[in-house]
Amino acid sequence: MLSVMIFCPRTREPVYTGIETDEGSFATMPRVLCRTGCPVCGREHWWTNREAWVTTGGWLTAAAEGSGAPAVVLKEVA
Repeated sequence: MLSVMIFCPRTREPVYTGIETDEGSFATMPRVLCRTGCPVCGREHWWTNREAWVTTGGWLTAAAEGSGAPAVVLKEVA
């Protein structure tokens, strides 16, 4: 499974939305407004799949180690 990610609009840090999916399902996902609590800035962010992308879960390990490594983008939504 892949993790759906967005950028925090305040810090531009990648944020995990809590949604797991596969690339095919993400590509056909309807355009709906979603809300995610941001662990980076503490605010809630509203987004659609046009602002999101899917990535492997390896970014969680890097973030936990404090490397600040960005997520590896597999597919951006235009």
